[in-house]
Amino acid sequence: MKKRLIALVYYSVFWLIYFFFARLFFIAMQFHIAVKENIGGLAGTFLNGSKLDISTIGYYLILPVLCAIISLYFNREWYRFFIRWYTYILIVFSTVLIVADANLGL
Repeated sequence: MKKRLIALVYYSVFWLIYFFFARLFFIAMQFHIAVKENIGGLAGTFLNGSKLDISTIGYYLILPVLCAIISLYFNREWYRFFIRWYTYILIVFSTVLIVADANLGL
């Protein structure tokens, strides 16, 4: 169980880094607006946005945590398969939303 908990922490950190770069992408796409902000305002977007990112990560972790508990009693291979495909699906879903959101103001 300790290995699964450590893996879930790494999984959470992966999503934090993903959302950090997503915010950078959004700022780059909206550069004409971001230039008008001071550095404190841009830093504030990362601080305030990280609260929303952590909330989203919590929602993203619901199924992996439940499956990790179930995998304690069954074969581990299905859990690895599930996490891999679950992550692929979430990356595609999140990327589509991020790109669409970044292009709305253009």
